[in-house]
Amino acid sequence: EPGGLKGLAKRFLLKRLFSRVSAFLSVGTGNSRFYAAYGVPQEKIFRAPYTVDNDFFLSRAGSLASERVPLREREGISPDLPVVLFCGKFSGVKRPMDLLRAFQRLGDDPKASLVFVGDGPLRVEMQQYVAKHGLRRVHFLGFRNQSELPACYALADVLVLPSGFEPWGLVVNEAMCFGLPVIASDEVGAAPDLVHDGVNGFVFPAGNVELLADRLRRVLLDEDVRQRMGAQSRGMIEHWGINETVRGILQALDYATAQHR
Repeated sequence: EPGGLKGLAKRFLLKRLFSRVSAFLSVGTGNSRFYAAYGVPQEKIFRAPYTVDNDFFLSRAGSLASERVPLREREGISPDLPVVLFCGKFSGVKRPMDLLRAFQRLGDDPKASLVFVGDGPLRVEMQQYVAKHGLRRVHFLGFRNQSELPACYALADVLVLPSGFEPWGLVVNEAMCFGLPVIASDEVGAAPDLVHDGVNGFVFPAGNVELLADRLRRVLLDEDVRQRMGAQSRGMIEHWGINETVRGILQALDYATAQHR
């Protein structure tokens, strides 16, 4: 929130605007809290989840389930070790260096592979860091378009999103369709709704590399934990899709038209 006169102006204008709105669509918990902070009554807020095409990703998860080892071998990734995945832009706000430093802290306890999918201004710095510290089993797969992402999720064991600012983070939705545990920072908008701490992953304070390393270790050390958390992710995302979004929109329309009449 801006301070001073800007903050006062924002609150005045948004409250005035919101008082003229019949119904509000909320993509998640953070969005609902935002509306409530500006005086919107709860009965006017309707959940319309921020979603991906679950059917597409769930279908691809099924078709790629038996391709895990070939997909890893194709990218030069060990087929026998758990794989940590980062998928996004290599920028300061996404904080990929935090993940790299946390992975460094793990050493070989346990052994794992770290895969970065994407590109961006920090790529050279990240690669130099890997070389300088002699980090092993770190792979840069480069930019992949939407049709190529399912193969990246299929070869992974856990998704990490360490962002310092992330209004939502749709990679969380996508990874959950592949039954992956998720470790996300508390600045990821999807976290309150889709990452239940200790259930299907972990939430950690953004920038806390030590805690991120600890959460990584807890997931990577125990395959049963990964399987259990992954199953929870899959079950949760099946109820966070386009059908739920449509239902929320229709409920909002019914409410708004009833109030108008």
